[in-house]
Amino acid sequence: VQFRILGMDYEIKRILLLAFLSRVAVASFMIICSLPDTFMHIDPGDDVLQYPLGQRTVSSTLLEPFTRWDAARLLSIAHNGREGDATYSEQSHAFLPLYPMAVRASRLGLLSFFPNMDVKEAAVLGGLILSVISFVLATGALYDMTLTISSVYRPTDAAVMAKNVSFLFIFNPSNVFFTSVYTESMFSFLTFCGYAFWARAVLTCDNQLDRLRLQLPAVFCWISASYTRSNGTAVAVFILLSLIGSIAGTLRGLLNQGNSSRIRALIHIIFTSLWYVGMAILVSLPLAYHDHTGYLLHCSKYTQTCQDSGPNVCSNFQQSNPSWCQGSREKWYWPLPQPLPFYLIFPVKEKFSLYSYVQRKYWNVGPFQYYELKQIPNFFLAFPVLAIGFCASWCWCALSIRRWKLRQSNERYSLWRHWYSWIFYALECSSCVASSSRSNHGYSSDDGAEYFSYLNIVQDIYFCPYISPYMLGHYAVLFATCLVGALVSNVQITTRLVCSSCPAFYWFLAACLTNWFKKRGNNQAFIFKNDERSLPQTFLWVYLVTFNILGCIMYVNWLPWT
Repeated sequence: VQFRILGMDYEIKRILLLAFLSRVAVASFMIICSLPDTFMHIDPGDDVLQYPLGQRTVSSTLLEPFTRWDAARLLSIAHNGREGDATYSEQSHAFLPLYPMAVRASRLGLLSFFPNMDVKEAAVLGGLILSVISFVLATGALYDMTLTISSVYRPTDAAVMAKNVSFLFIFNPSNVFFTSVYTESMFSFLTFCGYAFWARAVLTCDNQLDRLRLQLPAVFCWISASYTRSNGTAVAVFILLSLIGSIAGTLRGLLNQGNSSRIRALIHIIFTSLWYVGMAILVSLPLAYHDHTGYLLHCSKYTQTCQDSGPNVCSNFQQSNPSWCQGSREKWYWPLPQPLPFYLIFPVKEKFSLYSYVQRKYWNVGPFQYYELKQIPNFFLAFPVLAIGFCASWCWCALSIRRWKLRQSNERYSLWRHWYSWIFYALECSSCVASSSRSNHGYSSDDGAEYFSYLNIVQDIYFCPYISPYMLGHYAVLFATCLVGALVSNVQITTRLVCSSCPAFYWFLAACLTNWFKKRGNNQAFIFKNDERSLPQTFLWVYLVTFNILGCIMYVNWLPWT
């Protein structure tokens, strides 16, 4: 499998170089902004985990700004593992293991070349290198994905559209986390890479075998992303929506077909459903497996002691173990780690999730748990990205409804009475966008004009290449991420959740900043060459610039940020 980025044409070279230089610039600005902490040593408080680098040297001074907040936890896990006092050990399970494992591998690689280097400094430098490389690759994956999708609808504008989206990702409002020792860069690379493979599989492949060859690496990337951050499981929503869209397209094709074609199409639906549901389950398994290994780490010693020493020792040992380890000893111990749902392995507490337990206990994560007066500043920090995310989802639905109405012969065709027709149409269009997929939905070449007549909307005023029919799954993931950020998780992290996992966020920003809503149907222009900037566009640019600058200043000086 080859991406366009491997061809290294002139345009992608410029974008990847800019992505790398932007990391250098952000890292340098973070070091400059950390000077107050260097001279005054700002104390973040006893309840904040730190990752001290030992004796203050030039190298430790340069690397310290990248060890703030969650970076200290990730570095501690990479350095010491999850063993420690009860609080540290429990809290460590809020962070999935793939990124600390990668940092540990980077540290070992550096120490093999520089054996005299301090171990902790090697971990920070290794994590920093990992984040920079991941960010550059994530930029290339987002460019390739946008280029693949936009080539279907607007091939003449595809390169400009991909460039616009890549630039917005490079200057995203959570840039400080994409440069520090955080999971965001690696997670973005894995997620966007999976989306890029998937887009090529759906939009460019003529047969099922070629499509499968591209979907397999997409699923591998998404499984790795889910083992990096828990919100990687949101990709399962994208996969299931793709499945429903494929079924809708197939059912639409059955209307004018004979019995033999219908039987063949139904078989196709069954096998496609099994494959897509299997992929969705695989993407969701890493979090369950992480729960499982955490349970074993905390409870297996207790279980083994109970089994070896009898009930008296078991009763005394019980007091030093977490409350969620209590139960019937016959049901506790599972000798081998198995990638199965947690509650199937440990029926002591049905559907118990260690990850959710830790998030709820230490970070107050849960429906409406964050709705407190003292959290109002955090809601203000998250308001811009929430507003953009919900507005983007609403615009996708509004444009889809208008395209749907264009197909209705009766002008009084009401959405409120025929909403199911619009939903079916939206799902159908999200899947059947390439002529190559025509045969997979029961159509012959003679039926193509009728079936793909909706693609004529490319020429009408309600078509936006950044909010195209195929992007339903992406905008659904954006909406779900914003909804979870607003109602369930710590609201201040919503900005980096969206920026690291939702390409639709950048597509909608590009649509807003290229005057599409004002001049529909015009060729796309580069976002920095817009001479007719409106007030909303000015606010968007102020938002991007302000969050980039304030993020560096606040983060490195132990001040609360997103």
